[in-house]
Amino acid sequence: MRVALRDQPGLTYSGDVSHWEDLAAIARPGDTLICEAAGGAAQWREDDTHVTAFGAGKAAASSGAVKLLLTHFGAEVDPAEAVRAAATEFAGEILAVREGDRFEI
Repeated sequence: MRVALRDQPGLTYSGDVSHWEDLAAIARPGDTLICEAAGGAAQWREDDTHVTAFGAGKAAASSGAVKLLLTHFGAEVDPAEAVRAAATEFAGEILAVREGDRFEI
């Protein structure tokens, strides 16, 4: 889902997306991307219904996003490791979202 005022940068939010390319197709340059990272630092997990942090980084980079907010971590996922994995693909700002966090878009 993408929310923006006209053609301005906005917010792109992923639910359960198994392929990062699907998310990159709706995000636009300048967007903030909120993406699940339930798959952690893995590059790909066969038959998974969630993007990994690595895939989230690829989606952010290929779409021209400026900020990546990682969410929906699996119990086995270390948020700091997920941020490092996303950073191998995306050079913009990356944050691991925690309950109660607030952000300006």
